Amino acid sequence: MLQAQAAPVDEYMQYLPDGANLALMVQKVGASTPIIDYHGKQMALPASTYEGSDGVGVITGTGQRLPFSDHL
Repeated sequence: MLQAQAAPVDEYMQYLPDGANLALMVQKVGASTPIIDYHGKQMALPASTYEGSDGVGVITGTGQRLPFSDHL
């Protein structure tokens, strides 16, 4: 059995840190349009994508295999 609870998101936006964005898109696999689109136009890449591009930039920019770590 599936149970879900819902609450208005706008009430909780005040608790996000300054500069944070909140977006959610839900789309069934194979569907052409989302079921839920809450600020979908402002969606950004996940932080892990940025970490990967940072690492590639360091390696290709220096031309060397230097130790590299990145933390959120």
